[in-house]
Order: sequence, then C-alpha cells, then structure tokens
Amino acid sequence: MSVVIPAYNAASTIGACIRAVLAAEYEGRVEVIVVDDCSTDDTVEIAEGMGCRLVRQKRNGGPARARNDGAGVARGEILIFVDADTQMRRDSILEAVRALSRDGVGAVSGMYEPEPINTGFFPRYYAYLKYQAYCANDTDRINVFSGQCGAIGKELFDRLGGYSSIAWGVDIENEELGLRINRRSVVALSRRFRVGHNFPSFRKLLFVFTNRVYWWILFRHFSKRDETVLMTRGFGYATAAMPASALLATAALLVPDRILSAALTALSLALACGFAWGYKGFWRFCRRRRGLAFALACAGASALFSFAITSAAARGYWSIAWRTLRGKELPFTQTALGTT
Repeated sequence: MSVVIPAYNAASTIGACIRAVLAAEYEGRVEVIVVDDCSTDDTVEIAEGMGCRLVRQKRNGGPARARNDGAGVARGEILIFVDADTQMRRDSILEAVRALSRDGVGAVSGMYEPEPINTGFFPRYYAYLKYQAYCANDTDRINVFSGQCGAIGKELFDRLGGYSSIAWGVDIENEELGLRINRRSVVALSRRFRVGHNFPSFRKLLFVFTNRVYWWILFRHFSKRDETVLMTRGFGYATAAMPASALLATAALLVPDRILSAALTALSLALACGFAWGYKGFWRFCRRRRGLAFALACAGASALFSFAITSAAARGYWSIAWRTLRGKELPFTQTALGTT
C-alpha cells in the first residue's frame, strides 16, 4: 500500500496528515510518499523527520503532476491519494481496500468527514454542503476520482498514464481521470472511506466556486456526463433560480405596468421557492447539526454563493458558444487528455 501526499507549503498540516496515515489500521506494509512541490516553508524538514519517502519536484507543477511523480516511485499494489491538509480515520485504508475488492471496481472515491478540522463558519458551511450532498442519494458510483481521498490499483493507474498533463489551474483533473477510469471499469463511491479536511475560508471558497464551476461546465460539455453527487443538474437549476429570482424582482420594481409587475413578482417568488426547495435537504442537515440560527446563516450563504456559481456557469457557456462560433477547440481535447 502506497499513500501519496502532494504538498506545497503545507508545514502547518503535513505533520498531522502523516501521523494519521501512520496510525491507520492495516495489516500489510504502508509506505508514505510525500511529493514536495517546491515548498518554501518547513514542509520538507517535517516529512523527512517523520521517515517518509520524499520526492522533490524541480519546479512547481501542481497537485496532479505531483501525484503522478509520487505514483511513479510507489512500490505498493494499491495507491491511495490524500491531500496534505487532510487527516485519515483509523479505518480509512481498510475501507478503501474493502471497496476496491468489489467486482468491477477499478477505483474508489471517498468523502470528507462532516466536521472540518479547522474552525470558522465558512469551512463548516462547505463541509456540511459536501457531506450532505454525498449522503443525500443512494448511488454507489461516481464520475470523479477524488485525488483528495481516492484509491486505485497501481497497475490500472499506470496503464491509464495517471493524471493528464492539463495546465495547472484548469481544475478538472479529477473529473478527467474519473472519465477514463469509468471507460474501463467503475469508480465506486465509498461513504465509509473518509478523511478529515481543512476547508477554505470565504475568499478561497469564492475562488473555488467560480474557478471550478467554470471549468466543470466546459468539461461537462466535452464529456457529455452529469455528476451523480453535488454538481448535479438539479443542484444547478436550484442554484441558478436565486439570481434569476433577484433579477425578476428588480424588474418588477422598475416596470410601470402593474399587471406585468405582478406577473414578474409571482415568477420571482416561484423561482425563490425553487431555490429553497433545491437546498432544503442541506438546510435541514445544518439545523440538525447546529440549530436554526446556523441553518439560516447557511441559507444566506447559499444565496450569496448562488450568484458567483451562476455567473461562473454563464461564463462557461459563453466560452463554449464563442469557441464554437470561432471554430476553436476547448482548452482540452481528447488527444491532450490521453483519451484516444
């Protein structure tokens, strides 16, 4: 078993991450490989001091390249990928192996614990959002291979060529690898294979939503696949309903005709109800975990982020239309992704 941890300036979290891996229950041998992506802090010293195999990158290339390089030197038959700001549970490795042993399963994507490792409203908000979305349905398959908490046989990973050499910042490497794995076998979703995670604060979370949604829209157009959890079509419709509702409410205030104004107001209320209905499971989950006041705060945050998510999606669709009209390819093609 080889656990690969890409790390960049992760001195504040890498120690706890490695300790959690070393404490995990597993009868076989576990090697821990830390791939340093040109850190400027004490990441290297901490990893070396804890007896890890250390791979040092010559230049900063992002987590996908770091995972590939870590897998390249791994000796284990199974690769487990976790991020440097996560912490395994004691049973994480056992659950990953158990899920991989199922017939037809080539890889496993795990999930985050409901409570974040770090504190603050927005880390907890995002942790709850992801946890509830992953638990809200009974699907056991997923289109994404989670590099933050994923397991795959080394033979399959090598045969696929690992992660593709997509430009860093084009945030679809997990989706792209999941697409290629699912063409050969199945990426299983295991809700028992979990890690704790340090979730982003408001500024980073806003960037994550806008950047990831933009690239996800382009990749969805390329792959012709909807997600089975979180970024589902229903979630997208519910999210877009709030900005549309606000736009119609504004229009209702500006138009002089009373009948038209009333119609726009009614439609605005209907869309607001659609937004609330789409998020109702998440808000109920928040209320059960932290009470009504926290749930109301999460409702406000959801409304706020809906504008950022919708604008990012609109930018993605505009980019697709513009590229189609100009005869330009998407930033990633089948050849570039290694899927031909």
